[in-house]
Amino acid sequence: MILTSLLDNEHEVGVRLVNFGQTVVFSLEDMRYCDPSLISFIGRTQEGQPVELIQHVNQISIFLMKLPRQYPAEPKKTIGFRVEERE
Repeated sequence: MILTSLLDNEHEVGVRLVNFGQTVVFSLEDMRYCDPSLISFIGRTQEGQPVELIQHVNQISIFLMKLPRQYPAEPKKTIGFRVEERE
């Protein structure tokens, strides 16, 4: 992702969702692809609550943003896709 190359050590990728009748902002920790058509965005809200957004690939529309790191003492994570095997 282009945004990750622009981040310094003090910031991480954030996601803003606005299609739930309210605005939800969370720090993106991981993304997963479930073959054939689901993508999962995993992270934590600014209050530290775990969240996971699962969407069909036809519905995806997210706004990536720069957020201050919630846990600056921990090593930065690389964000990318993990393909999950179907049973």
